[in-house]
Amino acid sequence: MKRQQTASGGNLMKFLWKEFIFGGHLQSLGAVSIVFIASYFLLHRLSLIVLGLAYLLFYPLYLYNRFKELAHDETGNRARTAHIKRYGRHGYSLIFLDLSLFGALLILAWNLQLAIFALGLLGAGLLYTDLFKGITARIPLFKDFYVALFFALIVFLPLLYYGKPEGDEAVKLLFFSLFAGLEALLMQNTLDIKDVEADRLRGLKTLSVLMGEKRSINLLAALNLVASFAAIVWFRKTISLQLLSLTFFESLASLALIKRRRYAGYILESAKFLIWPFFCLIPYL
Repeated sequence: MKRQQTASGGNLMKFLWKEFIFGGHLQSLGAVSIVFIASYFLLHRLSLIVLGLAYLLFYPLYLYNRFKELAHDETGNRARTAHIKRYGRHGYSLIFLDLSLFGALLILAWNLQLAIFALGLLGAGLLYTDLFKGITARIPLFKDFYVALFFALIVFLPLLYYGKPEGDEAVKLLFFSLFAGLEALLMQNTLDIKDVEADRLRGLKTLSVLMGEKRSINLLAALNLVASFAAIVWFRKTISLQLLSLTFFESLASLALIKRRRYAGYILESAKFLIWPFFCLIPYL
């Protein structure tokens, strides 16, 4: 009996770990981290409603993409595909539940501008899988820029929730938005490396398809260094945000693992934004 309970508990932990890694939670929590930094460090306000909206906005986009691309992901993401298949018919029920909670938070926030902005992002995100991703077959890196735009725009979610910025808050938010978008672009191109075969078969012109894995890794390492310098220059008056330049070392570690064919590199890169608040909090320790 004890062995059965131990095995059952082990299987549950294994499932939860795979769910956390493959279910889109890392990127969704990354969006929450971005909104947390914009709220707490730039606008000096914090609300669980706006953090919840960030998570519930991103999660269904990733989950919907996982379900719709099961056939394509089989090539380069067998482990993720096997996990997502375990949802069965319950997958779309999860999306419905998420969207219901998302709508409830919008009602609770009772802010028309915020609702229009959030629903616009949600609609554009859901259309990504069915409509916009395929444009990458004609326009190189289109899907990467498209995804990066979402991470850049989510920065303004708390601004719409809290109202007009004070002093130079708007300028700081703009620079933070540019930095988040740049880092998201680099993250997306890094994650594309694992999908290179599937993307090549679909005719998608991603960086790794166009340049090959080795040259892509070298270019991404150089661009991450550029992004690190951008953080130092753009946030020179805000020490906590300057420490986001440390992201360079995390990205370098991710690329090194990927170069060695270690899937942990992709997990580490997916967790990039999740680590950001800890960097920002260093001066307060």
